[in-house]
Amino acid sequence: TELYFQAMESTGPATMNRILKGKLSCYLKEFDRYLAVHRKPDAGTKPKFPWFPSGMADVDANPASHDDYNRLLRRIEDDWPNGNRDQQDIAWLLAVLGFRTGLRAGEALYLQIQDVLVHGRGELIVRPTPLRRLKSPNAVRRIPIGVLLSEPEMKRLREWKERRLKKGNLHPTDCLFGVSNVDPNPVSEKIFNTINMLMTPEGDHEAGEHFHELRHGFSSALHLALNLPDSAATPFPKLNDTSSWLS
Repeated sequence: TELYFQAMESTGPATMNRILKGKLSCYLKEFDRYLAVHRKPDAGTKPKFPWFPSGMADVDANPASHDDYNRLLRRIEDDWPNGNRDQQDIAWLLAVLGFRTGLRAGEALYLQIQDVLVHGRGELIVRPTPLRRLKSPNAVRRIPIGVLLSEPEMKRLREWKERRLKKGNLHPTDCLFGVSNVDPNPVSEKIFNTINMLMTPEGDHEAGEHFHELRHGFSSALHLALNLPDSAATPFPKLNDTSSWLS
């Protein structure tokens, strides 16, 4: 904890830019996760690390468009830097869940195997886990992915879950987006650094697109789609089924 606060004190605006500060925050949270898994500290004594203080922080509320989303999926397929197919599939599915269901980055990455129901109507459950707290108690929710995802997207999510279940002796409470045969944890949070890089239009290094813009895009597009007449074409393939889900 002392090392954490020493690092935090050295990250003022004059000493570290936003990208480096974000990377340091990512590394510190990974170390905290390591301690939680391997050292299993008592819940009453485990320190709660605060966010980096930044005064009036910049707010990026830009929603990703469908063009942005489709371009990101293509770039994950074509330009993933290390050629790791499992990481590539996870990144593709994280982008889908961000844009189609409005999940935050941590909510998507730390989904448990049991929380994603890919057969029948299809449903996703967002709830706290030992590795991830939610932003607020109101963030607990059930999401009808069978309505919001396209058939190809649902098929790929279903295939990933089946592949994950075939890898070793995993438990339903283990994370869905892991790559090891025996490790119950997800891939590193640094996967979002690569996703953010691929979200930025080629040649525009100042744009600084971020995964959270997919979540903003979901809420904007869904609000628009729900206000369109029934005869209008929408990017949500099964929007007309929404009333039956709500009932």
